[in-house]
Amino acid sequence: MEGELKYGDNYSYRVAVLGGLEEIMLRKTYHVNPHRTGIFVSYGGGHLNKKTQDSINTSFRTLLQKINKAGLLTDRVYTYTLKDIDSGRYFDELQLIGSLTEMSSRLEWLAPDRLLPVAEQLHKSDVVSDSSFRHLQDDIRAGKIESASELSSYCKLVRTFDINKYPDDPKLWLEQIHRDVAEMLPGLNFTEFSYSAIPDSTSSIGNIPVIKYKVSLVCNSQTYKNTSIVYNFGSKSGKMQFTEIFRVGFYRIFNKILADEQSPLRLHYVMFTPGKSVNDHLQHFTLIALREAQTDLFMRSSNFTYVLVSRESYDNTLTSARIDSTIAEWRKIGLFSHLSEDEIRAGIDDAEADNIFSMDNLLANFPQVTYRLNSEVIGPDYPYVTLLNHFSIITHGVFNPTKIKERKVKGGIKLQYYFNGRIHWYTFNTAMGWLDAKFPAFLKGLSQENNLPGNFYQLPDANAVIYLAEQQYSYIVEHRLLDFGTTRTGKRRM
Repeated sequence: MEGELKYGDNYSYRVAVLGGLEEIMLRKTYHVNPHRTGIFVSYGGGHLNKKTQDSINTSFRTLLQKINKAGLLTDRVYTYTLKDIDSGRYFDELQLIGSLTEMSSRLEWLAPDRLLPVAEQLHKSDVVSDSSFRHLQDDIRAGKIESASELSSYCKLVRTFDINKYPDDPKLWLEQIHRDVAEMLPGLNFTEFSYSAIPDSTSSIGNIPVIKYKVSLVCNSQTYKNTSIVYNFGSKSGKMQFTEIFRVGFYRIFNKILADEQSPLRLHYVMFTPGKSVNDHLQHFTLIALREAQTDLFMRSSNFTYVLVSRESYDNTLTSARIDSTIAEWRKIGLFSHLSEDEIRAGIDDAEADNIFSMDNLLANFPQVTYRLNSEVIGPDYPYVTLLNHFSIITHGVFNPTKIKERKVKGGIKLQYYFNGRIHWYTFNTAMGWLDAKFPAFLKGLSQENNLPGNFYQLPDANAVIYLAEQQYSYIVEHRLLDFGTTRTGKRRM
């Protein structure tokens, strides 16, 4: 039976049996198939009286003893769970079985034979020092590591933040958390901290309101800005809580400083894999400073099973000075000629506060200059009609097709439109997705077929399309103001 239940090299028969028991109880209690229907069970709220809790604890001890007698628990899982029962943690049998399954699986993943190789790679990549590595090895062998998140305490240039230590009011915690992050590396201390919080209807999902937080600070006589988009699910006090913003890259303002300083380091948000860590992400979060070569460590399957780090740019050419000069050049060649002075100033301010992964992405802050193709990925209704309409918008009157329509034909989608006194059509094979492999050819031929004075170009880094006159394109290529895919300007790591 043990051999039949063991699932490859990932889980023991103990976890397989406990997981199967949990699934049976889920089906019986909620009449759902957990493999087909997502389900989240919450046991919070309210407390049982002592007599009721004592009665439940007695039955849970009996159940725990039966499960242990069947050989499904290690001594450590049994001892921990018995202590939790006595403390009144459990209210329901399904809750208890779920906890046994989670703990058994997590501790198996953190066993020495699995975790020691991960520790060795952390040490080899210089993420863990020599002395910390010896300490980590000893603790792994002694079974002291009970959550993947505990690995961070052995790493260099890392800090874990306790969210509960910060007040709910952003007027109080927002500056303080930035000052705490600035202490992680030299040269990040700042002055003149300020922020604005503005409702952002363009990014909302359904009825969930969105707040755009824009932070500004001065470091080394240079002003730095960063924008975070926060979905406000609400709080009892009505104030934006720290837990609602920290995940969205607020720390990246310091990566802009590091790029200006030509530092080899970047700050990363650390994500610990569910099932390998105690679920305390609502109370703590971790940042780590890494060199680019070190990020490769977290891309290996043996390691990202336990921990991942956020994607950041290591391109030290993306400096504040280059961004300012590039935007000035874009303006010089007329990319913003359709915008008012107020719109240009707002676009520059937004671009300076944007997450900088490539120059191409910054253009999205200026209205009707580019069109992002990913806008259509989730739009099954007439995607090619929408594309053509938006392509018309970014030419600012140069290309204005009418009578645009599309229909299904054998083998794909036929797009038809009227321009320059005649009807044009193109058939796309959509069997493999909303845009077929011929789309780049269609884009390239769009200008030629319609005798336009310029051309449409794809910007791979931004996944966007831009229309440029020939003189604009030549100037941009000569001065390397955009990346059309022939060069890679943004080094990024997940």
